[in-house]
Amino acid sequence: MGDDKNRVVAAIDAGPVSEAVIEVATRLADVLGAQREIVMVDGGDASQGTPDLTVLVGDAAQSLLRLAAAPGVVALVVGLRTVASGPRPAGHVTEELITRSPVPVVVVPPGTPAGSRSLARILLPLEGAAPPQETAQAIVHAFEAAGSRVDAVHVFDRSSVPMFWDGWHDTEIWSDEFQHRYSPIAGETQLRLGDVAQQILTATDENDSCLVLLEWKRRLNHSHAPVVRELLNNTPVPLMLLPEERPQ
Repeated sequence: MGDDKNRVVAAIDAGPVSEAVIEVATRLADVLGAQREIVMVDGGDASQGTPDLTVLVGDAAQSLLRLAAAPGVVALVVGLRTVASGPRPAGHVTEELITRSPVPVVVVPPGTPAGSRSLARILLPLEGAAPPQETAQAIVHAFEAAGSRVDAVHVFDRSSVPMFWDGWHDTEIWSDEFQHRYSPIAGETQLRLGDVAQQILTATDENDSCLVLLEWKRRLNHSHAPVVRELLNNTPVPLMLLPEERPQ
């Protein structure tokens, strides 16, 4: 997925999450075969002491969106919010980036544990209506090639749970068929029942996941993306949000 001209951009500010943003961007650049670039908008004194930093001038969201559209940029990494008590589901600059960026955006929550910056274990939630798009599949394969463990999970809610869930004897055959149709990972795909967002958060914890990889339609209002909103509100680890390529 990369050559030496590709870039993963770490967009930082003066807040405490910036160190984690830089570290996640560094790890992601290694996975994607890209260079890491650190930027800050109107950094002022806060830019002092940060090596290899580019200071952008102007509106933060607009400056970063222009950068995201530049040739060679393959991902942005940003803070989800400056502090744990900050705005929900994200800060206003981050919201604008995730809903308008043409490239994947990794949002890093405050308090991200150092172990969650290694990107050693990835969780891929699957919708089960179609396989992930090419960008998601390429990123999954890049993680696997870099030695990361990728776990996949599909969550049934009460409206979509198969009739066999409470005792059909061929669940293993059905699970194998589900993985064949919908899952790009080499390992096992877990099937769960319950609230989708809560089950993804539970799987994140139980699998010791360092990052959640999620396709979405880039719509964050209250009538759309309830799962994404819930994950943004409560995720303990970075989320990599991939703009869905399907026609809308």
